[in-house]
Amino acid sequence: MSAATGTETKNLIGRAEAIASIIAEDVDEAERLRRLTDRTVQAIKEQGLTGVWIPESLGGLEASPPEAFQLFEAVAKIHGSAAWNLWIWSTGARLSASLSEEGVEEMFTNGPDGAIGAGGLFPLVPAIPVEGGYRVTGRWPYCSGSGHAQWLGGGAIILENGMPRMTGNGIPEIAFVTFKREDVEIIDTWHVVGLRATGSNDVAVQNGFVPEHLVSSFGPGRQLGKHFQGPLYRYPLMAILAAPIGIIATGIAQRAIDEFIELAETKTVRTSPVQAKISENQAIQNDVAKAYGAVQSARSWLYEEVDNAWQTTLRGDPVAIEQRRNIQIAGTNATRSASYAVGLVHGAAGGTSVYQTSPIERCFRDVHAATQHAGTSPRTLESAGKLLLGLPSDNPLLLQ
Repeated sequence: MSAATGTETKNLIGRAEAIASIIAEDVDEAERLRRLTDRTVQAIKEQGLTGVWIPESLGGLEASPPEAFQLFEAVAKIHGSAAWNLWIWSTGARLSASLSEEGVEEMFTNGPDGAIGAGGLFPLVPAIPVEGGYRVTGRWPYCSGSGHAQWLGGGAIILENGMPRMTGNGIPEIAFVTFKREDVEIIDTWHVVGLRATGSNDVAVQNGFVPEHLVSSFGPGRQLGKHFQGPLYRYPLMAILAAPIGIIATGIAQRAIDEFIELAETKTVRTSPVQAKISENQAIQNDVAKAYGAVQSARSWLYEEVDNAWQTTLRGDPVAIEQRRNIQIAGTNATRSASYAVGLVHGAAGGTSVYQTSPIERCFRDVHAATQHAGTSPRTLESAGKLLLGLPSDNPLLLQ
């Protein structure tokens, strides 16, 4: 079956299983380095997982969103940071979809492994038109996977005479500007509590020149390149750039629940007059059931909404604003539900969960770091709530 149909599976779970032991063995070293180990990244490359959302015509997998979400969740159960970087590296193809043919040829000349990118959409930095391209000065935080990226950049607003250049739709022209690794500065800022191994450092450029062919337009009406004509590249952008946070969070939470269930089989506490397993405590039984229910219900709804929008896209129909709204709510709900669930089992585990040797401790840190991402913050519920109440949304990215 052709990739253009978007229905062919890519065995992403099988690929994840093939590298699971390497990811697991390298967790502690990755946390120490504050980035994934070179061995883990090499294993990811060998399984073709740097190309999850890259077109098949460029050597990628062009996997469907539902299957990619399953990959991210499966890897998150092993190491949240590894899943996070896989997701971020996958989004680059979508942001590059309107590059010129010259830009695509340069960026993908060495296949997906040579096209690993990192960057941040915000803040939008000024890009000043000059002959052949733009001059850019700015700094983008949270550039996950920067340590292994060959291409780095971020969001920019095109300025002319000090004012935003307007598109034909009457809105400021926004673009994603991409630089070669050697043309930017990676600033070591990623000293954090959770998702430590994502290497989400700042990236800065000072009066850097970016050629026109490495600038991808970003907004309504943009023209997609010949390699980006499949249904994947018509799928709602926020379902690519934000909703995966929710499924990564539920993967982290399920790992915490699994670890707690294993702990509860052996850990005891003194209850007068005997020592008893914590699994026999009614309050703990209640908490683990609530945690499990929160994760399973949240992930199921998120998968349902992601697949509903995908089926709409495959039919060639536009994804309705109601579907986009539901994906946004479901992604945020999954992230918040996962945080709630990990909090329950972290508390139920008692003092065991405060040690760095406990996977529950890492899950607690990672899931709470994930909740801080703007893509699934409480603010997203406000914009979605406006739509539910019949008011216009203040989130323009919902329409892309």
